[in-house]
Amino acid sequence: LDELSIVLYFRTPSSALNPEAEKAFASNIFSVTRQVHFADGDQSVDMVLCVNGLPLVSFELKNPWTGQTWKNAIRQYQKTRDPKLPLFNFGRCLVHFALDINEAYMTTELAGEDTYFLPFNRGHNHGKGNPVFPGSHRTAYMWREVLPKRSLAEIIERFVKLVEEEAQETGKTVKRLIFPRYHQLDSVRQLVVAARKDGVGRRYLVQHSAGSGKSNSIAWLAFQLAELFDATGEKAVFDSVVIVTDRIALDDQLGRNVKNFAELSKLVQSTEKGSWQLRAALDAGKKIIITTLQKFPHVAGEITQLADRRFAVIIDE
Repeated sequence: LDELSIVLYFRTPSSALNPEAEKAFASNIFSVTRQVHFADGDQSVDMVLCVNGLPLVSFELKNPWTGQTWKNAIRQYQKTRDPKLPLFNFGRCLVHFALDINEAYMTTELAGEDTYFLPFNRGHNHGKGNPVFPGSHRTAYMWREVLPKRSLAEIIERFVKLVEEEAQETGKTVKRLIFPRYHQLDSVRQLVVAARKDGVGRRYLVQHSAGSGKSNSIAWLAFQLAELFDATGEKAVFDSVVIVTDRIALDDQLGRNVKNFAELSKLVQSTEKGSWQLRAALDAGKKIIITTLQKFPHVAGEITQLADRRFAVIIDE
């Protein structure tokens, strides 16, 4: 029998130069359904967002004016949402949001009472929470910035990742579904927009607090810069992206995270064996090169000799 191919989703066009790809993407059906019943009886989740009928995001929505907040939404997911039910199976939805008009929280895996939620807030006055959103609720950024069709498509295609890694506690291989937090999504997007607009020769600073996912932010940024084209959609902005880390051992969290995001391992080259390996990676045109701060003088020297090439350098302080 001939193989049957079923297309479940059409990706965002890489440029506006392909009208057929634009038309295909426009045919995707993004839908929102309220009060989705997931089991026998009256149990339902407040809202589910689907793409072409596939559930991707679930929401529990609370209103402090009626005496409930995001904390009640989290307890609802922990106590009354069975991970064994299809809608709440690991990997079925990309993310589950618990939010009210002031704050938002997220998780990618429901595990009963052990379900752990991370904040999905913008931050306010160098602290937690959200600033006032002009003319609306503080969490209006969810609907205005994060969940519009193009934004959600970009998150699906460029940020969400299912990875396998070894658990430090047990040594067993476990799967993790990675969904960006707001500060990661926002910082990567701002840097990509700036790089497309301004090209090479600019400097940017991103401040990441401890435990806030810096390694993932670097991985997302590196891959998006590696495939970034200018406004015409015809010319790559950078020939290679060089990640410089102060960790002597590259086979650590940063190295693993970058490689986890690589669809093709040939995209990424670690340079642990000496400056000659760095030069070989540059000459070979590797799209992403990971090296150490100790080798940075060699990096600068080699890049200077390749004046016809354009590089993005991400330094992990």
